[in-house]
Amino acid sequence: MVRLPEPTDFRLLTDTGGNIYSSRGPQILIPILNSFVVNTASSWGTKFFDLEYAMSGDFELSWVPGVTSHFRYFGVSYPPLATRDASYSSSFDFSLYMQTGGALQVYELGVNTATIAGGYDATGRLMIKRVGTTITVLRAGVLKHTSGTTFTTADMQGSAHLNSNGAEINDVQVDGVDASLNNSAGGVLS
Repeated sequence: MVRLPEPTDFRLLTDTGGNIYSSRGPQILIPILNSFVVNTASSWGTKFFDLEYAMSGDFELSWVPGVTSHFRYFGVSYPPLATRDASYSSSFDFSLYMQTGGALQVYELGVNTATIAGGYDATGRLMIKRVGTTITVLRAGVLKHTSGTTFTTADMQGSAHLNSNGAEINDVQVDGVDASLNNSAGGVLS
């Protein structure tokens, strides 16, 4: 089994223009791209992104939805998603399903386990937080849901599926630091 680098294996750097980079070594600089906007019209499974690094142990994965007019899943799984098909809720160990109009549902192991009262808005930060074997959902820092499933895998990978042209997920962070996104299709990273 190949182990992905721990978050401590890289550091954030800025250049003279103020651009932020992550460093995977003494001479490799990668631009931090932590927002994604779909720029193509097509179906589920063709528009997605993954986090560059797996998250080990306890973590906080957060983002700003950006719009309430599109369907999106954002969640965590282990191992990282190898395929993307029509049953997105079953692709994740734990995910949030952001629906049009601001409705927000929780999926655990492919099963809809909760609907978050009050849903979500375009500018409020959502968070999936893991402490030990428990995952919680926070909206604007307020606890909204605690998982009924025990999650025992050490590493989890964050991924998202977006449904339509104009869908977006912005300002993705892991443990309060800008996350670098990669393995994307059907949109523009920024």
